[in-house]
Amino acid sequence: MLISNGTWCGDGTDHFYTSNSATYPGTGDVWVCERLLIANTSTQRESPVCAYNYVSQTFGSYVWQTEAEVTHYTGVNHTVNGLGVY
Repeated sequence: MLISNGTWCGDGTDHFYTSNSATYPGTGDVWVCERLLIANTSTQRESPVCAYNYVSQTFGSYVWQTEAEVTHYTGVNHTVNGLGVY
């Protein structure tokens, strides 16, 4: 999905996610980030993880469902693909 710098984006569904990743499919380097939010809150399960072009984080079991989101911090609008696995 095409998103602006620093805008978190997800599909809004709640699951017991075991991993989440963010990928920039274009050329050049884009600083992408992933995070999980405790479902229906703005509380992050853990701090976001970021890297250039691709980042992934694996999570252990958790009591609450979470929402998977991705963003980027590289200026103009970019497409960032997210993949939350549950």
